[in-house]
Amino acid sequence: MLKYIVYFLLFVIGVISLIIYNINKEIKIQQINQTIDNTYAVFDNIRLKIQKDSIKTAILLSKNQRLIDALENNDEDLGYEILSDITQSIKKNTNKLNMIQIITPDYEIFARSWDDTYAGMPIGDYRQDLDYFKTHKNIRSSIELGRVLTFKTTLPVYHGNIILGYIEVLDFFDPLSSFMKNIGIDFYILMDEKYLDIAILMRGNDSLGKYVMSTTNHNMLNINILNSIKLKTLTNGNIRYINKKYIWSNPMLNNNGKQLGIFVFVLNEKYLKFLGNVNDNAIYFLNKDRETLYNVKASRVYSKLIDELNLNDSELLKLKLIIEDKDQAFYEDVIKNKLRTKTKEELINMLLYKKQSIKLNGEIR
Repeated sequence: MLKYIVYFLLFVIGVISLIIYNINKEIKIQQINQTIDNTYAVFDNIRLKIQKDSIKTAILLSKNQRLIDALENNDEDLGYEILSDITQSIKKNTNKLNMIQIITPDYEIFARSWDDTYAGMPIGDYRQDLDYFKTHKNIRSSIELGRVLTFKTTLPVYHGNIILGYIEVLDFFDPLSSFMKNIGIDFYILMDEKYLDIAILMRGNDSLGKYVMSTTNHNMLNINILNSIKLKTLTNGNIRYINKKYIWSNPMLNNNGKQLGIFVFVLNEKYLKFLGNVNDNAIYFLNKDRETLYNVKASRVYSKLIDELNLNDSELLKLKLIIEDKDQAFYEDVIKNKLRTKTKEELINMLLYKKQSIKLNGEIR
């Protein structure tokens, strides 16, 4: 009888262990899915901000009468001078160096803000995206192919019904990649290699499988991981877990829905708990923190940002999980000041919540 009781107890323990394992696994999956959703939301917000800024610049340029007169009079030297002055002024006041070019109706370079050596060069062979304006008059902002892959914001300029040319603002991917890195995600823009006949200036870029990398400053550990897997296994919402890192992708589409390549995201597991449970404001907080807090004013900046974001108690505790070691002292000072206003019961509840969160952590194997 005792033997059967022992077998029964072992069976019950096994069933309970399996249930707990499956619950923890489901919790982890939910965390991952929430993290991916948060990542896409932040990515889309930053991308839209870049595009909106470029649209504003293009519209303002289209109202510059000197620039329009230079275009009408085919004065390429004056066009370059005006664009160069404008971009230098933008850089002086915003620390952002815009790259702006004007294209003629015949798809030739009229002027560029960064050099004056390619005026008159035809670009129609690798700028099929400009054909969009044969049937549309509205501004277009999208990831597009040219001699390199960039965000392109293009505004057609008309005199009556006659098109004078196109004002174009170019944005590269490095600021977007840097932002994603600041919130704990390594981000890669991979163009399908079949477009190298158009993006001729990317022929010397590093490659991953059948893709060409559009950004620089890569994490070689991640590159080795990506080289070891078939990137096509990341499609259709698949997530890979390798060396305590989650890897997934998203199609890179232009405005016409044409796929030019893929975006690849690599998330270190240590950031999963934070990114999967906080709102967009807290994610922006983390990014701003890493850009600004490594100075003597760090503690004051932490306090100010936490007040502005109105983070709840659980979010304050979760932030500690991803704060850099060098910032821990600053962060703890701010948290101590926050906790002085709490009652004993509130502090106990916070600690119990923290222990519960730790206990529920699962691991996907």
